[in-house]
Parts: sequence; structure tokens; C-alpha cells
Amino acid sequence: MAEWVGKQASGTGATARGIELRDIVDVWYRRRWTIMALIVLTIMGVEIANYVIYPIFESRVKILIEGQSGLDVPFSRENLVFKKTEITQTQCEILICQPNLAQVVTNLKLDERADPSGSLRDTIHAGWRRVVRFYKDTKEGAKRFVVESVFHGTYKSPRLPTGFDRAVGYLQDDAVVRVEPMTNTDFVILTVRDRDPELAAVVANTLADVFVKSELAARVARAQDVRESVDRQLEVRGPELHEAREAVARFKREHGIVAIDRQIDAVLEKLSLLELSYWDLSQKEEVRALSAWDSVRRESSAIRDLSHREKTALIDKLSELAELETKYQPDHPRVVAARAAVAEVQDKLDEARDDKPQAEDPPAEDAESLRASLMEEITRVRAELSELSEMDTRYQDLVMDVENSSEVYKFLINKREDASIAQFTTQPQGRIVEPAIPSFKPVRPSKWMNRGLGLLASIAVAVGLCAALEYLDRTLRTPEAVSRLVGLRTLGSVPYVGR
Repeated sequence: MAEWVGKQASGTGATARGIELRDIVDVWYRRRWTIMALIVLTIMGVEIANYVIYPIFESRVKILIEGQSGLDVPFSRENLVFKKTEITQTQCEILICQPNLAQVVTNLKLDERADPSGSLRDTIHAGWRRVVRFYKDTKEGAKRFVVESVFHGTYKSPRLPTGFDRAVGYLQDDAVVRVEPMTNTDFVILTVRDRDPELAAVVANTLADVFVKSELAARVARAQDVRESVDRQLEVRGPELHEAREAVARFKREHGIVAIDRQIDAVLEKLSLLELSYWDLSQKEEVRALSAWDSVRRESSAIRDLSHREKTALIDKLSELAELETKYQPDHPRVVAARAAVAEVQDKLDEARDDKPQAEDPPAEDAESLRASLMEEITRVRAELSELSEMDTRYQDLVMDVENSSEVYKFLINKREDASIAQFTTQPQGRIVEPAIPSFKPVRPSKWMNRGLGLLASIAVAVGLCAALEYLDRTLRTPEAVSRLVGLRTLGSVPYVGR
């Protein structure tokens, strides 16, 4: 019978007909003490946690990160924003680096900071620290036992952190010290949290001050290193520049260079005229060739009537005068003497022309010897042009060396001046805009939020527990439940009579 009743109870009842509000109220009424006990216990636990947890206070410092001097400024706005963001992120990492935190610990003697004591909260935390220390010691002892007793090895205990290490590690926690850049600005916000509001403000201001001073010192040190490096390079580049200039001056003196470009142009023009005259002399009549050659030398009428010896002498004098005019100024003594010699030869030629009868056509032997003389002159001028070209190449190489050395020397001088200015500057890259002040309003724990979450959690746990208990409870409490279970009408019931 009991087995049959259990099967019927599992297949009928409130689940078969659906849950009504009356059933929910009935369940709550029957389990009200359980629900209230869970809620009260949860709220008490939340209040105990709010009391045990130390209140954490927060202080903030606003720091302006200014741009470095000498940075390459990007052309586009996107690159400029990216460059600024990159610099700001870098400075944020430098701000909370281990050397700066260690300097703060040293300045404020945080490694000598004693644990709070005197209150129940402090006693609870001290007991928890002893439990943690006991757990670590037990774990260390177990490791030592396994290594030495089981594996018969030598166990080397790890180095225990000192008070200084613990203080630095405490500041390295993101929940204690945090730095964040402000979007689209050059500002960074340094946030420090601690259970002591005044100490939080002091740590924030000290860390910001250490960062500013360290950045200035690093900037001066970098400038000094750059200046020393530039000085060493100037000691090498200075003599190189002087030697290059001396090489150019010595080359000009040895080869008598005044304007080598004009010399080459004059020789090219002379070679062109000689080759043209030689071609005319070979292809045309000897008289017209002699006339073209005489027109090049600007004395054609006199040369046509002279002997081969006299014509050769005039050509030599004119060639010598042309070379001297390309090398020296018009009033140079050598140029004046050459002009006088040309004039003297010209006078002799004029006298010989007046004394010699005019000839309609020059003799064939004179034309042949003039052609040979032209070829010799062309060969000599070509050799002179080749020599001038080689000389010009060497000269341009020397000039290029001087220009390169001069540019490098000027660049080093400018860098040295910039490094000198940066070395003696007193303007740091970072600047404290808004120092931290103590805030006596804790940021955590948020007591009312904890209470609300605890209340919601207790209600959820109570509902789940009541549902589980109701599911496991198969007691028949009402006549209606008995009627639904056996499928018969209720004829009567015996009321409950208390004592």
C-alpha cells in the first residue's frame, strides 16, 4: 500500500495540475523560518565581511607628458596622434617601473611600515596572516621531506623576500598603483590605493615627483652622452675636413687651375675648329681649306701668302695665347707677353705679305704640310682635352669630399649645440598639474552593494533550498491531497486539536 501511495504521489499532486499562487504561499509559509534564517545569516555574513575588510582610499595625480625636443614631426594628423599615443604609453610604463617604485619605498621607508593592530579587525587579519604563513611553511616542509627522504636529494630553499621586496611588490600590484592615459590628451592619471588615505596621497605625489626627477636626470644624461659622442666624432671629422680642403688647394696650385670648366670648353671649341678646318682642307680645294684655316686663326689673308715656316710659327703663337687666356686673367703678365709676341709675329707677317707677290692658289706642298700640321695640332689638343678631363674628374672628387665632410661637420656642430641646450635645461618632460590630496571616502568595499548582492544571493539560495525540500517532502497535509491521491471523494475529516 505504501509503495502504491508513493507511486501515486509521484505522478499526481501540484506538479500534475500546475503550480498555483496558493501553493507558493503555502510553501513560503511552511518554510518561512528557513528562508528568514538564510537571509539573516547572509546579511550577518556580509556585515562581518564589511567590517573585516579594510576600507581602501584612493588618491589621484594628474601629470602632463610634454613632447620631446628633436622628435620627427609626422606630416599627417593620424601619424601625429599615433606618435603622441605611443609616447604617452611609453611614459606610463616608465612611471610605474620598478626603479621608480623602489625609490618611493626608500624615500617613504615603506619597508618599515608596521602592520596595524589594536582592533578586532587587525586581530583577524593577523590571524589570517599566521594561517597563510603556516600553510607556506607546511608546504615548504613537505617539499623538503619529499626531496630529501624520498628522492635522497638536496633541497635548496628559495630566498625569502625581504621587507623591501614585499613593499615593492605591494606597489607593483595593479590594484594598488595604476596609471592610465587620458584619451586624446597628453595627460596621464596616476591612481594609488591604500587603507591609509594620507599615505595614499603621499605615495602618489612621491611617485609622480620621482618620475619627473628621474626623467629630467635621464634626459640630461642622454644629452651628455650625445655631446660626448659628438665631441669624439668632431675630433675625427675636423682634421678630415681640413685635410680635404688642403688637398683641393694643393691640387689647384700644382695644376694651375683657375676655372677648369672654362678651360675644357675652350679646348673643345679649339678642337672643333681644328677638325673642321682639317675636314675642309681634305675635302675641298686647297685654297678654300687654307682660307677656312686662316679664318679660324683670324689671320687667314696674311697666312695664305706666307711660307710654311712662318705659318707654323703664327699657329703656335695663337695656340699659346689661347691656352694662357683660359688659365689666367686678361691682365696677367704672361697673357700680355703672349699678345705682344703675337703682334710681333703679325707685323712680320704683314711685312712679308707686302713684299711677297700674291698667289692665286697655294702650292700643293704647302697644303700637304699644312694638313700634317693640322693633324699634329689636333692630336696635341686631344691629348690636352683628355688630360683636362682626367684632371676635372680628380678635382670634382676632391670637391665632393670637401662638401660631404663639411655637411657632416655642420650636422655634428648642430647636434652638439642641441645636446648642450638639453644638458643644461631644467624643464622636465613630465609636469605635475594636479597633485593628490587625501580622500577620506573609501572606494571599497561598497557596503550597500555588498548588502544588496548578499540579499539577492540569500533569496536565491532560499528559493532553491525550499524547492529542493518541497520536492523531497512527500507528506500528505490536506484532505484535498488525499482525495487527489486516491481518486475518491472526501466524506469527512478529523480536525486538528491542539493541547
